Amino acid sequence: MLAGGPGAQGGGGAAPYEVDILDTGAAGGAAIRGGVLRVGGYLAGVGLGVVSAAILIRYLGPADFGRYMTVISLVTIVAGLSEAGMTNIGVREYSVLARGESGRVLQNLLGLRLVVTVVGVGAAVGFSLVAGYDRTMVLGSAIAGAGVLLAVIQATYAIPLISRLRLGWVTALELLRQGVSVALIVALVLFGASLLPLFAVPIAAGAVALALTLPLVRGLLPFAPAFDSGRWRELLRLTLPFAAATAVEWCMPIWRSCSCRWSRRRTRQGTSVRPSGSSLSSAASAGRS
Repeated sequence: MLAGGPGAQGGGGAAPYEVDILDTGAAGGAAIRGGVLRVGGYLAGVGLGVVSAAILIRYLGPADFGRYMTVISLVTIVAGLSEAGMTNIGVREYSVLARGESGRVLQNLLGLRLVVTVVGVGAAVGFSLVAGYDRTMVLGSAIAGAGVLLAVIQATYAIPLISRLRLGWVTALELLRQGVSVALIVALVLFGASLLPLFAVPIAAGAVALALTLPLVRGLLPFAPAFDSGRWRELLRLTLPFAAATAVEWCMPIWRSCSCRWSRRRTRQGTSVRPSGSSLSSAASAGRS
């Protein structure tokens, strides 16, 4: 647990007379109902994901869909590293610390996640350049990375909702983001959009979810990020092991994809400069004659 005085107030916190649901007998029922909603929301989200994937596969075809998924997988690694268990840490700290102190922890958590995400998106764009991705995929990495940044901000602001067991709102916001994504994909397909605009779908979906999250958490936490190096070190100490495991797990598919790409490239280059067996045989026959 991060250090903090038990009587700290301020930082946009709630009034001191407000009763936390975790201190009442209603917490158990709220957790059960919220858990059911979360499971239902997860299943609905999977369904929406299947619908969007089917539409994209049919519209883009195997080649362009492969390019699309390569970029999305790359920025998903960035999203995983910016998460790295930080939401769970934030929920714990917000639940057990005094309101003012918990607000300062979330401010620093937001600042840390912003920096990690920006650096990660830059690294993803750099990797796409080094890996030889085409211009659309490089630009798509940057655009989709901006969508990840909005999702990180929204997820951090939603931590008080999770802590207060307002899981219905959390589920609704996640489903809203996915629903907006599917609707935009359908609209772009109907208008015959190219591959690049599809990478901007997470930006619009994340902006809608963020806009609806802000009124729900107003007064529960400060919106401005903070950059306290001491608190950052403590947060990193708690989350680095999880981040390292996530990075290894998620980077392996990308590494295998790039290895296959580079292997095919070397094979094509070798074929173009190496004479075929039939050519060698013809040349040998001509020499004997």
